[in-house]
Amino acid sequence: MNYVHKKRLLKLADFLDKLPPEKFDFDKIVYGSELPNKTLSCGSVGCAIGWCPVVFPRLVMYEQYDTDSDSGIRVKHRISGYDNYRYIARELFGVNPHREAFALFSPGWDGDMEREVLGLPDIGSDATPKQVAKNIRKFVAKKKKKAKK
Repeated sequence: MNYVHKKRLLKLADFLDKLPPEKFDFDKIVYGSELPNKTLSCGSVGCAIGWCPVVFPRLVMYEQYDTDSDSGIRVKHRISGYDNYRYIARELFGVNPHREAFALFSPGWDGDMEREVLGLPDIGSDATPKQVAKNIRKFVAKKKKKAKK
């Protein structure tokens, strides 16, 4: 993880600190019938990665999809084309797509286990955007401290 990656993580944390809790759901990338927007006037709700196209519109975008079994809105990295949150996290923030992405962006069992391994507080699927922002900042601080050694 380089300087740019750390700055992006901190920018996302700043955004999450201001995000109303009713616009955040740690369990869902994005859901709702309309695309999220900067004014938050949309009916959509999302997780940290789900709000990344609002925070980093040149790097990540929303894409509506419709298949035989499902339809909705997903997040897609503009350059790599990845639409999996772990690989978007790797591209945007330089994090390991397994251990670190799970710890920062996943509320499930894997995320809980990885947070413990990385020494971050355990937050469940009912986490608020402020709790996720706090974990992001702790993660960045640990990376800075480790880099100085």
